[in-house]
Amino acid sequence: DRWVGDKCDSCPVRFEQTSYDKCAVGYINYPTCDHRNAIVHYSGHATSVTPDPANKFCTDCVCTNSWTGTSCDSRAAIYTQTDCDQCAKGHFAYDVCTLYTVKDHCSSHASTVVPNSRITICDCTCNHAWTGDSCDICPPGIDPATDCAQYLMGYIGFPNYVKCSI
Repeated sequence: DRWVGDKCDSCPVRFEQTSYDKCAVGYINYPTCDHRNAIVHYSGHATSVTPDPANKFCTDCVCTNSWTGTSCDSRAAIYTQTDCDQCAKGHFAYDVCTLYTVKDHCSSHASTVVPNSRITICDCTCNHAWTGDSCDICPPGIDPATDCAQYLMGYIGFPNYVKCSI
């Protein structure tokens, strides 16, 4: 039933040519012997696939971008749904895709945090007089114990605080 040709003397290329009882390399799922490829079996999310020893099904794949799973069909919520090649909203620095938060990236001293235009680092909008890329510097003359919101006794002159002299 697998022989083809005018005289039924040829075996289709999808079958192993010496025994005809298993799939040829590049085909899986005997006896149908479907063509094995990354697009069909891995939704286009694999660069290569490897069949099991009996050529019944695919057992290993090299997934593209940040797809995971035995069929390259899973993704972590930190990645976009389209092709796992960008961070999801609220995350930055592909392919780590860290969730950006005021606490973790702005020393808990900012009103907002957003990724920069290249989505590689965070830009913090510091509260009160906090400064620095991660709002971790309270300038001299300001009391860090007050969330950098009040002068220390004896200092004046926003933004260049100086000690008063008598």
